[in-house]
Amino acid sequence: MKKTQEELRRQNDRLKEVEAELDAICQIAPVLMFVVNADRRIVKLNRATLEFSGRSETAALGHRAGELFQCVNAAVDSCGSGVTCDSCPINNSLLDALENGVACQGKPVALLRATEQGTCLCHLMLSATPLEDGPLHRALVCITDVTDYVQEQELRQESETLYRTLIEKGFDGIFIYRRCRYQVVYLNQQMADLVGYEPAELLGKSALQLVSPESLPRVLDYIAADDNDIYEVNFKRRDGTIFPGESFGVECRFQGAAARIVAVRDISARKKTADQLRSSEQRNKHLSRQFGALLDAISDPIALLGTEMQLLWTNRAYRLLKKKLGSHEDGLMFLQFFDEKRNPLQRCLETGKLAEEQLTTPDGRIWQIRAYPLLEEDSESQQVILICVDISGKQRLLEESMRSSRMVSLGVMAAGVVHEINSPNALILYNSDILLPVFQDLLTFLKQHLCGSKDILFGGLSAADLGHEVPGLLVAIHGGAKRIKRIVNGLRDFSQHEDKEGFQLTDINKVARTAIRLVDNTIRQSTDCFTLELAEDLPLLKADAGRLEQVIINLLLNACQALDNSRQAIQLKTCYHPGAARIVLQVIDQGRGIAPEVLNSVTEPFMTTKRDRRGTGLGLSVSDHIVREHGGWLSFESQPGAGTCVSLVLPLPREAE
Repeated sequence: MKKTQEELRRQNDRLKEVEAELDAICQIAPVLMFVVNADRRIVKLNRATLEFSGRSETAALGHRAGELFQCVNAAVDSCGSGVTCDSCPINNSLLDALENGVACQGKPVALLRATEQGTCLCHLMLSATPLEDGPLHRALVCITDVTDYVQEQELRQESETLYRTLIEKGFDGIFIYRRCRYQVVYLNQQMADLVGYEPAELLGKSALQLVSPESLPRVLDYIAADDNDIYEVNFKRRDGTIFPGESFGVECRFQGAAARIVAVRDISARKKTADQLRSSEQRNKHLSRQFGALLDAISDPIALLGTEMQLLWTNRAYRLLKKKLGSHEDGLMFLQFFDEKRNPLQRCLETGKLAEEQLTTPDGRIWQIRAYPLLEEDSESQQVILICVDISGKQRLLEESMRSSRMVSLGVMAAGVVHEINSPNALILYNSDILLPVFQDLLTFLKQHLCGSKDILFGGLSAADLGHEVPGLLVAIHGGAKRIKRIVNGLRDFSQHEDKEGFQLTDINKVARTAIRLVDNTIRQSTDCFTLELAEDLPLLKADAGRLEQVIINLLLNACQALDNSRQAIQLKTCYHPGAARIVLQVIDQGRGIAPEVLNSVTEPFMTTKRDRRGTGLGLSVSDHIVREHGGWLSFESQPGAGTCVSLVLPLPREAE
């Protein structure tokens, strides 16, 4: 009996040890473990259960599992779906284990928990096993919290769904091929449409057949280098046509094998747009060059300025003038000549309207400065176009026109004066012709009858003195009247030469003498050394004598104005060159000469070195034009300080040779 009791004691001790070991194992297990009685109230639980519930062991014992786990439906004894607590998966599992002795293993359940952050859904894996401990009807419940795992699986499923949607519904073609033999194992409908196949037709085929032959070496190099950059490649459609594509690929694993996923985008439209844009840019550049060349060809300085009056663009004329005249510190010309009120640029920027001003630069040129606004849609002035127009020629043409008008009036007046002078002068000539022979006869009569008497005086003169002085006086009167007639006739011819029609045979020597008579007073006031050398027997030439007189007068006046004192000489001479069939008239002076940089442009309109003496720069220009009308030309030889020789060359017509 004692042995039996001892054996029972040892077995009990052993059971207690096993129970303690099992209890220790349960306490350290990460799985929630607790024991419920027939009323489904917790009678024992492990540490993991306490940590999950957030309660102490004392506060947890005696409560139902729903209360312990803070089920939001436990208080109302029903869940949101209308299922009672007795019908929920957790309670059903407990009831089966307690009342029917049926165990359940790995049953997934969902529990809505109330937490400080709000209601959250927990995913649990539940096992309930009845305990055979007599009539107590208890059950061991094991719960694993698989919320993170379920959420991860759901997120993965969502990602897979999202990526599959992007691949299937995206704009780009996508295909996957195995690295071994480039076998296509997947492609979306977009890729199939790009190359003109059905998806099933390409599965199992080589991906290289989708690439054009000329692009194949590059693609193979790209694959061999494991390059993930985007690159352009030409793809081949089923019908053999080629289209440009943009592609990139990344390594992946597909169905357990090494593979590569490739994205393809048709860039035909983009390439076409790029080509059109490139062509448009080239046209714009070409037009810009043409426009720039056109603006550079304009002789007026032009500039484009910004809102702060900064130079944005200038043409060649502006740059050349800027180099010649200098500029303001910001690169703008003419600003140094304006005060703030007269500055057209500032006015244009402030008002958004055309502004203009006129000024004269130190070189004597007159400029019209115009500032035009470039307005944006908001009607605010953003930029200004500056145009500088040299109106010196226009101004001087206006002055010359006024001077010509006065000359016309002078010519009309001269014609009237010629008539008024000719009438009394003709009387003087006529009467002097009569008086001279009358006086000769009268003087003979006086000598015969006075017989040398010195007491009889005539106007204070004796008969002898009368015979000696009066004939000379009458001859001088007649000669002076004839000289007046020649001068008046020359003035008449000069003022009326434009009314003559056509050229006439003309003696150049005679024209020269007439010109000298008209400017005789100016010559005598300018020099004491004027010489005239006219070649004899010059052939006649067809010319407008009056216009040639104008040329010779201009050359003589220029020679007079070039002298510094009356000791310097002027010479006019003519000669004939039979071999060249030319008549040459030269005007040579010992004046100040012409600078070399000016010599080649002396016949250009408005070119003058006498601007300060009211020179117009039109005399030689008009003279050159007249000479060219006669088929001739003017040539100039000069050295500064050594005088000038101007040659008027007139070729003879063939019939006069």
